[in-house]
Amino acid sequence: MVHFRGLILLSAVIGLSQPVFSNIPIGTWRTHYSYNNVSQVVSTDDLLYGVANAKLFSVDVKGTVETYSSLTGLNGFDIACIGWNEKAAALLVVYSDGNMDFISKSGIDNLPDFKNKSMTSDKTVYSLRMQNGYAYLSTGVGLLVIDVRSRQIVDTYKPLLNSQTFTVMDTVYDAVSTDDSIFLATPQGLFGGNVSSNLLDPSQWSPLSFPANTAPVSLVLFSGQLTALASNGTVYRKSGNNWIQLLYDNQAQKLISDGNY
Repeated sequence: MVHFRGLILLSAVIGLSQPVFSNIPIGTWRTHYSYNNVSQVVSTDDLLYGVANAKLFSVDVKGTVETYSSLTGLNGFDIACIGWNEKAAALLVVYSDGNMDFISKSGIDNLPDFKNKSMTSDKTVYSLRMQNGYAYLSTGVGLLVIDVRSRQIVDTYKPLLNSQTFTVMDTVYDAVSTDDSIFLATPQGLFGGNVSSNLLDPSQWSPLSFPANTAPVSLVLFSGQLTALASNGTVYRKSGNNWIQLLYDNQAQKLISDGNY
C-alpha cells in the first residue's frame, strides 16, 4: 500500500510538471503553479491530497489530477499544513496567515477566526494533527482545538511555566493525544495533560521528563508508544520513565506515523 501510494504520487508530480495549456477555453483563466516539490501528503478513501510549493492538489485512483486555488473556491494562497479528518470526512487546509478551509463533498467552508483575531503574539502555524472529530493546530499562541464537524475553534491550550508569575508557554510546536492524555511539544520541553481535567487552566498541564539539552519539536504515537523528534535531530521513544534513542538525522523536521509504519 505504501509503495502504491508513492507510485501514484510520483506519477502525479511528473504529470503536473508538464505544460497543460491545451483544453483551456478561450477567454477563461486557469492557475499554473509548480507541483514538483511535494512537502505533505494525506490519503482519504478515494483521493490523495498533496501540498507542493504551498499549493494544493489531489490525485484519484485513476491518476486524475485536480488542482485547487482561489479560482476553485479556496480562501488563501500559502498553505502551511493539511489534514484529513475521517470522522468528519473533511480535509482541513490551514494557511500561513491562520485562515482555514474545510473541503468536503458538500463544498468548501471557510473559518477565518484565527486569521482575523487581533493580537500582538506570534501566530505562526507549526503543525496539524487529527484525533477523532477534532484537529489539533499547534501555533505560536498555543494549541488550538478545532471541532472539524462544526467548523469551530472550541479551545486554546497553554501550559503553565511559572506558578509564581503565572507565566504560560505560548508556543506549541506539536501535539499528540491518547484516549486519556494530550502531550505538547514546546521550546521549554514536553508537557502532558489529562483530558478529564480542565485543560483551559494552564496549571493542569504538567512538565514531563525529556532528554537534556534539547527540546521536542515533533510528536507521534508509534505502535502505541510516544515518540519524539528533538531539536538536535535525534528521535526518541518513551519507554516507562526513560527515553530510548532510535536514530539521528539532523535534516529531519517532522515525524509522521501511519498505523505501525
